Amino acid sequence: MRCAPSAGPHPSDAIWDDRAGVAELIDGSDLLINLAGRSVGCRYTDANRQEIWNSRVHTTRALNDAVRAASAPPRLWINSSTATIYRHSMDRPQTEEHGEIGEGRAPVRRPLVPASPLSRYRP
Repeated sequence: MRCAPSAGPHPSDAIWDDRAGVAELIDGSDLLINLAGRSVGCRYTDANRQEIWNSRVHTTRALNDAVRAASAPPRLWINSSTATIYRHSMDRPQTEEHGEIGEGRAPVRRPLVPASPLSRYRP
C-alpha cells in the first residue's frame, strides 16, 4: 500500500498484514484507490482461482475495516482489481496475440454518468 500525502509527514507505505499501518494511511486521506489483486495472467487452476479471489476479498476487507474505523475517512474510494475481454479458458492460454474475445459473461455497459448534451454534437 502506498500513500501520497497532501501535507505533513506520513508513512509512505504499509503491508496488508499491518492493519494498524493500513488504518494510519487511510485515516485522513482524501482518496483511496485499490487496484490490489493477484494477476489473472495465469492458468485458471483451482489453486490460482482461489488465490485470485482471496487477493481481492482480503484486501478489500482490510480497507473496509480501515475506512470504517477512520475518524476522517476518504471522501472517495475507487475499488477495482481486474477486467478481461477474453473468454474463460481451461484449454489454452488467452494472450493478446491469440486470445478469443469472450461472450455473455461481461457485457459492455452504458456509462453510469449520462453524457453531456454537448457530447452528442461533433465539430
